[in-house]
Formats: sequence, structure tokens, C-alpha cells
Amino acid sequence: MSRPSDRGRGFPLRAGAVAALAFFLALGIAAAEGPKEKPGAEPRVAAGTSTAPAGTLLTRGAADESWRVAARDAEVFSGDALLALPLSRASVLSKGGAVQIEFLGNLPQLSPLPVLESAVTLHAAKAADLEFTLQRGRIAVMNRKEKGAAVVRLRLPDGAWELTLNDPRTEVALEKFGRWARGVPFLTDPMSGEAPTQDLVLLVLKGSVELKAGGRRFAMTAPPGAAYFHWDSVAGNDPGPRLRSDLPAWHSGDAVVTPEGKAALSVLDEVAKRYEKARKPEDVVRGLMADADKEADAVRAGAMRRGAVYGMAALDQLGGLTEALGHKAPDVRETAVVALRHWIGRGAGQDLKLYDFLQKSEKFSPAHAEAAVDLLHSYGDVDLRKPETYEVLIAYLRHPRPAVRELASWHLYRLVPAGKDIAYDPAGPAEGGEAAYKAWKNLVPTGQLPPERKRGDK
Repeated sequence: MSRPSDRGRGFPLRAGAVAALAFFLALGIAAAEGPKEKPGAEPRVAAGTSTAPAGTLLTRGAADESWRVAARDAEVFSGDALLALPLSRASVLSKGGAVQIEFLGNLPQLSPLPVLESAVTLHAAKAADLEFTLQRGRIAVMNRKEKGAAVVRLRLPDGAWELTLNDPRTEVALEKFGRWARGVPFLTDPMSGEAPTQDLVLLVLKGSVELKAGGRRFAMTAPPGAAYFHWDSVAGNDPGPRLRSDLPAWHSGDAVVTPEGKAALSVLDEVAKRYEKARKPEDVVRGLMADADKEADAVRAGAMRRGAVYGMAALDQLGGLTEALGHKAPDVRETAVVALRHWIGRGAGQDLKLYDFLQKSEKFSPAHAEAAVDLLHSYGDVDLRKPETYEVLIAYLRHPRPAVRELASWHLYRLVPAGKDIAYDPAGPAEGGEAAYKAWKNLVPTGQLPPERKRGDK
């Protein structure tokens, strides 16, 4: 099952929307082995030291290895993945002590930018005090020298940035995230080079910085000043830095004044202690989810559940995420959708890995797996002007897979605000789902657009 594309390739609904609606319940099951990532080929040498309390930094040498909890003062190595989960704060001091990286795991309740876990790979630095790749997430990088500048080299897919942190305690933040562009559907045979758009933001938090990017040099200073610089995998580097009048709410502390923000931070210390004691990091997120059901404080319980689901995504626990899509609690299902959209946005091939996993491990048929992954992509303007888009989504409310029902309803309630009062529980009894299906069909009859689209609303 698929849908139209905004990419200008003239794709119809793959296999035809009407035909797909007729046969998606009858297709069989097939298993496929997903592609595995390969570890980097560079020499593995000590590149820094974990300076955070035990339980806050996770490491692994290759994508098929298990995550390990790094002890305080433990060496970390080039080529290894370093990870701080969404409810974690970790730190690493570069070899020689010139530069410190703070891993700033985030939750949407703390700041809205789509960064969750923070993942970094260090490299053997030759012409810099620190060289690394920011895989995803938010980090802060600080000059820890007693005097003089520190040089930091950040690798990008199309080159590198060189940052000179001019004075001791000069600090910058870096944020990187990926998302599939609107209107790009899931394809089981994607075109070469087709991938989520990656965005990278540099923000000077304190002091002054010289940035060398794309063969040009830029002088940057903390707010109020030229503090912001951006790169993405489509347009490349910004022409130059942009002015910022102040620092973001997540840095100033304003992000935690809400009950949800306070609850999220209250869980942080407990999570770190659990990771310190756990044999496997995966056990922590499972325990956090189970304990949320026993928590009397509803706001704190919600923070625990969200932290657990986002932790599953960071640790590649696709089975737990699939289960979360059919969870009895609506906030768990909602969080699972956001987490999976984040997960497939990491890079090219992530959505194919999920497609293969659903078939092999969750026994989805190829058509059911394709439908689920396609629903994790976003609809574009071409899609939203086609009645078939809404017909497919409404039909999926009857789908045998709870994951597909949840994803279809997730889209419907966002795309058709007029249906906000239609009660529907994707994890509930079939009779309730049938009533919702009929209500949606009455609101958006076959061959017609929703009321908002008829008026031409965006």
C-alpha cells in the first residue's frame, strides 16, 4: 500500500488505492533479513574519558553489539558510538583535557526541537584538540584549557566544520536531527541517494568562535550577536551566521517551569541510578514502563512512560516500539509514533530496516509492513488534495494490526480537525472502532475532501 508523491516523479498510488483497500487483509506473511551497519574502519584508540556519573553514558563498538554502561573516568575510544538517552546527561573530556562534550538528552517536554537522545562518535584528532561526528541529538562543547584557544573539528557528510573556541570557557551547542521531507512516501525500492533531510545547528552559548565552513571563515559571538549557523543535507551551509538576541529556553532553564518539564527532570536522576545498577540498558526502559503503571502521580507516570518509549527508540528496541503502538495508554501510543518517526529519520535505509523487522520479527505481511512504515512518513500538498488519501486512512481504522490503526488515526486527527470529537481507540474493542469508522465516512464521504480542504485551507 502506498500513496501519491510530491517529488515530481508522477507516481500514482502504488498498486492503486482501490485495489490495495480490497486486498490488504488477505495477503500472507514473508520474512526478510534487514541490512546491518558496519563498524568504522579507522584505528580504535583512546580519544577521551567519561567524566559523568556512571549510568549516564552508554557505549558500543559496532551496531550489532550490545550497549554498555560507561563507568566514571573510563576511557572512550575512537570509532565507538557514545550515547546519552533522552532522560540523561553525560560528559566526555577529550584526550589531553582541552575540550569537554556535554551530552544533553532531550524530551519534547523540555524543548520542542526534534532532538531526543544524543549520539557522538569520536575520531583520532590530528590537527585539532577534538574531532568527532555528531550522529544526532544535542550537545554542548566547551574550551577547558587554562588559557588560549581550542580547536574542534566536526565531520559532516560533505566535508567538515572547524571551530576555534577563542578563549577558555567558550561554549557552543550543536543540534542535529533528520526527517523525511513531506510528500516523500516509503518505497521498498528507493531511488539511489534518497534519504531523510539532515539538519545541523550551531549556536554560540558563551564567548566568541571562529567557524571555518565551506572554504569560508566566519566570526561568531554569543547573543546578542551572530550566534547561529545552519547546515542541511539538501542546501548545505548557510551563507553566513545569523543574529540571535538571546539563548534558547532549554539553556536558560525556562523549559522546566511546566509540570511536564519538572516531572521529566524529576525522573532523570532515578534513571541514571537504574542504568548504573543494570546489567543491560534495555532492562531499564522496560522497568521504567512497568513502574509507570504503579506511579500515583499521573504527570510523573506520563514522564516515565515517555522516557521509556524514547529510550526504546534510542536503543533500537523495535519490538518494544511496535508493542507501544498498541498500548492501552494513548500517551504511550502517541509517543511511539513520534519516536518511530524520529528513528526512521536517522538516515537512509532506516525505514527499510523497520520494514524488514516488522516482517521477520512481528510477522507482518509485506503489505501490512509497507502500510505501517509508509504511515510514518508525512503527507505532502499533492497527497492532501486527493480524496484517496483520506479514503485509505479511514479504511485503515479497520486494519487488523493495532500499529496501522494507531498510525492512521494519528494522521486523521491532525489532517482533519473537524473530526476531533470522533471517539476512537485503536487499541479498544472492535465495535468502538466500527462506530468511529462510520463517523469518519460520514464526515469525509468517498470521493470527497474533508471540509477544511473543500474551503482550500492549508
